Amino acid sequence: MRIGFTVIAVLAATAAYSADGGRTAAERTVTVCLDAGSGPSPWPSRELASRIFAGIGVTIQWRSESRNCPAQAILISLSSRTPPALMPGSLAYALPYEGVHIVVFYDRIAQEQPGLVKPLLAHVLAHEITHLLQAENRHSAAGIMKGRWTDNDYEDMKHGRLAFSAEDIGRIYRGLVARPHAHSGSPAIARITSQE
Repeated sequence: MRIGFTVIAVLAATAAYSADGGRTAAERTVTVCLDAGSGPSPWPSRELASRIFAGIGVTIQWRSESRNCPAQAILISLSSRTPPALMPGSLAYALPYEGVHIVVFYDRIAQEQPGLVKPLLAHVLAHEITHLLQAENRHSAAGIMKGRWTDNDYEDMKHGRLAFSAEDIGRIYRGLVARPHAHSGSPAIARITSQE
């Protein structure tokens, strides 16, 4: 099962690579500034999120603070005391048309799946970063970009099997081409929610 899933991911990445015109590694590098505040360290999840993107040829260059981030960087804040009335059921949100900001509700992630915090946080980071790279408020029927993950998806996260669909990879690559010229659209919100 794992080998078959890996072959599918490689084929999808190859197809998407062709779709982006064979951009160089530098052109597929994204700077992400992560402000964890006084909350728990997100390092293990960052490493896993990096591997998820590396699997499709995209490099995430992490920085630990938002003060000195470059203009084209993605800014992520981790919330450890999310007000209950703020987007109930959501694990995070991004502003895909604005192209810069993501807020991750770390406390809700820890409550949602206490035994899977590392992989769940990594996949939430990958999901929300993808919203900004694609510059779209859309979700997929399967994989990392689903709008609501199931128990099967959580199990796939745990074993490193939850991946991007071929369509999402193509949209990420097209978004990377347009990204240097982005950052001025509507403030619509994209979010991942916990299961019902």
